[in-house]
Amino acid sequence: MDGINFIPVPRREVKACRTRLRRWGIGLSIYVAALSVGYGVCASCVRPDTSDLDEQCKVLAAQMKSSKVKVLSLRRELAEAQGRLGAARAVGRHADWGVLLALVARNVGDEVVLARCRLESRERPGAAAAGGGPAERLVLELNGFARSQTQVSDFILRLEKTGLFDAVRLVKTGSEEFLSVKAVGFQVACALEPDRDKVQ
Repeated sequence: MDGINFIPVPRREVKACRTRLRRWGIGLSIYVAALSVGYGVCASCVRPDTSDLDEQCKVLAAQMKSSKVKVLSLRRELAEAQGRLGAARAVGRHADWGVLLALVARNVGDEVVLARCRLESRERPGAAAAGGGPAERLVLELNGFARSQTQVSDFILRLEKTGLFDAVRLVKTGSEEFLSVKAVGFQVACALEPDRDKVQ
């Protein structure tokens, strides 16, 4: 059998973030304990000239502050990953397509304008030859305009990074006029992952 990982990308991201956060928490606890012991040893060996000790304490305090900032950053990453996972579950389990459209809207940006969104069921490539699994999958088709081809590519990359789609493909692109201004018209097809293809 092929080594295909059916665990959704957002769920894998959440797991990875939790693992990193757990490691940082353990490391920070050990680090703080070591600092406490070191501070106790330094305090017991105080000499009249405490300038070096004061400088060391400042360095240690700065290091502790830096470690706390890193832990907070990891917590924010975990919260974002959990939000993406929640959106994916809402789309896959409850067929709440409003959540899907809201996620797409958050990734449009200021340089892209969507003219049409259409969700349809299409035959899965190679489904007949495979002889197993669902023969169809859901595809979100997006039509819109951008100022340049680069902005279209950036939009596609943002959609891919959401982790919600199995594939994001540029179907066609070309020079068009939008609001009396030359623009790049495009059509993008976003295929949902296999475990999200069933609408309940």
